[in-house]
Amino acid sequence: MKNETKPSMMTIKQIAKTGLMPENALRQLLKEGKLPVVYIGKKALVNYSKLCELLNRLGDTE
Repeated sequence: MKNETKPSMMTIKQIAKTGLMPENALRQLLKEGKLPVVYIGKKALVNYSKLCELLNRLGDTE
């Protein structure tokens, strides 16, 4: 069995408080369907580690 860690699921406000991205930029990505997100009712929970990986890949292509 692999040594897998549980994904860190955070709300958009929690991610914005980390300073990674502004809240409105995150909400725009959510609207465009570009965030690794799971909905619990109306609340969107973003997989923080996948979001960091996504941003790193985007930064590497430039």
